[in-house]
This record gives sequence, structure tokens and C-alpha cells, in this order.
Amino acid sequence: MLIENENDFRNRLIELNRKKNSIEMVIGTNLTIIFSKVIFKKNSDIEDYLNKVFETNYLPYVMKSRSLIGARLTRTIYNYDKESLNIMLKRLFDYFDFNQENKGQPEISKEKPSISKWIQGIKNGQ
Repeated sequence: MLIENENDFRNRLIELNRKKNSIEMVIGTNLTIIFSKVIFKKNSDIEDYLNKVFETNYLPYVMKSRSLIGARLTRTIYNYDKESLNIMLKRLFDYFDFNQENKGQPEISKEKPSISKWIQGIKNGQ
């Protein structure tokens, strides 16, 4: 799902808020945010996002490529435990001033099992 305007972005955050326990959704949403020229016009704009949401920064050669940023960020998110993931999501929603309307219990992930199996296979392969 591409983010072409503010409404697309808001819908993506609402969907992420509903599926907080889906690591695939968290990674996908963050990659969509990173690759969006609507949200971050220049790669240098991404640095503030990384510092405030993930409390991390990357070397200058990584910051010159959104693909490299995405790969590093995927590895960072992938290594989070549930508590760290929830803290990061709170910072993400705060960063974009997203009012969490659905503060109830997050839904169980309804992602396709093949993607979950793929992620699980990567985790077990380390």
C-alpha cells in the first residue's frame, strides 16, 4: 500500500494500531513510511524519525540509501521483544501525533500463514 496522501497515511496507522502484535505489519508499515517521498522528502529527514522512534542512528553511507535504511530498520524491529515493540509503537504514534482511537485489546493477526511461517523460519535460522 503506497502512501499518496495524508488520508492513506492515517489509514495505515489505524491498521497498524489494530494489528500491533503482527511483526509483519509493523515492519511493512515502517518500510512504507521510510520509502514514502510524501512523508520524508529527503533522506536526511528520516534521521530525526529514526532517532525519536527507534532511538538509533546509522552511518552516513546507510543514510544515503532508503533501501539500506529499510534493511537495517527491518533487522532492528525483527530483534525487538514484545515490550520493546510496544514502546516503539507508542513513540511512533507520538511522533506522528496519532490519536489512538482503538485502545482496546489488539486483534489477533490475520496475516497469511505463509508470511508468518517465513518470518518464523528466519528467526529459527539464526
